[in-house]
Amino acid sequence: MKLSRFPSNRPNYGQWVPWGLYDHRTVSHLSGDQLQMALGALKVRGNKKTAIVRDRLRKIALTYWALKRDFDRPNQKWYRDQIKSIRRATDTLSGLLHELSPTTALSFLSVRMKMRTEHPLFSAQVGQSNMSLAQLLQGLGNACDDCLRVKGTAGAKKRSHTERATRDLVELWRDFVGSEMGLSLGTAPGQSEKEFIYRGPQFVYTTLKAIDSEISLTEVSTALRRVLGKRNVVKSTTP
Repeated sequence: MKLSRFPSNRPNYGQWVPWGLYDHRTVSHLSGDQLQMALGALKVRGNKKTAIVRDRLRKIALTYWALKRDFDRPNQKWYRDQIKSIRRATDTLSGLLHELSPTTALSFLSVRMKMRTEHPLFSAQVGQSNMSLAQLLQGLGNACDDCLRVKGTAGAKKRSHTERATRDLVELWRDFVGSEMGLSLGTAPGQSEKEFIYRGPQFVYTTLKAIDSEISLTEVSTALRRVLGKRNVVKSTTP
């Protein structure tokens, strides 16, 4: 499962914008095989229980991607750098306009500007309501200054999306298996990669992998330690 148009490698902010990245409609549903694997791990049978598990897994996936979007949010410097480049360009163009001396070429540009945009190149004449390009650039520069004075909002520094999804999956395991998940995080070579030896952690890992194919076993192991905690460690005795 993946989220369309979602920047996957933090801090690559090239495509990040404050809108359009997180849309629950773009989050894929678990495939039939992935759902059956989860149901098998939870030992769920019957249409009613299957529907409950499917709905809960869907909510877990939606919450995961919503939180991950906040984690991938650019830092304050990124926001300021975007505005600074616009401010510099505004100053450059404003400076060029004020340095130009009246010439035939400039007069022609001024006429064409008025024809194309209904805005004069320089100061508007008496009775004209449209601002000149020079005035608009001054306003844009002031708007940039306003933005630069506002502190940017940094993204979440902790991987709360992984931890939240892990906690929800641990609760799902407890609700349907009927016992607490043990914190035995031993691994062994699997068919294509390493996997957890015990069913509980492996259930969390395979489900999260279905939600986000880029998540690693190490990330899941760290999240499991945080969720289950040292005081709640229950050593698994059976795989």
